[in-house]
Amino acid sequence: ASRFEGDKERSKQAYEDGMAKAFKRCHEALKDDGRLCIVFANKSPDAWETLVSAVIRAGFVVDASWPIQTEMSGRLRNHNRASLSSSIWIVCRKRSTKARSGWDNQVLQEMQETLPKRLRQFWDAGIRGPDFVWAATGPAMEAYSKHPVVKKADEPGQTMDVSEFLDHVRREVVDFAVGRVL
Repeated sequence: ASRFEGDKERSKQAYEDGMAKAFKRCHEALKDDGRLCIVFANKSPDAWETLVSAVIRAGFVVDASWPIQTEMSGRLRNHNRASLSSSIWIVCRKRSTKARSGWDNQVLQEMQETLPKRLRQFWDAGIRGPDFVWAATGPAMEAYSKHPVVKKADEPGQTMDVSEFLDHVRREVVDFAVGRVL
């Protein structure tokens, strides 16, 4: 924000535009059957929103994702902090040029059908806390990123933005975790 006279919104937009531009260049350089692997570790919802938006704007669809424990728990920098212990590895491919807009109800239904299996795998592997929440983002993006835009079925002319989608993902994760604990 210091580069934009303290304007956090302008700063966020410039950062998101820069990420989208970088991913767009990756998209241009990648062969049609190629894959892009993104390694991301951040516990901020804004950071994830920026990443997801940039990946979709650049024309990618998420193919697969895994949380991989990459962060050292004993680092001095992590002392008394709620740090992630995993990085999320997200594998993307180019979205088909024939891809059409999706509908929120269908995207959410697909996410709700496929996400629990992956959440069980993560839970059984011992992934907990913020790592568990962000690990779910990758598999959830598989449904959302298939479409360049996701429209709202009940609100003509409106779209379900990334922030709203990620809110749905977090609710699914919380419901799953509460069910496991209880």
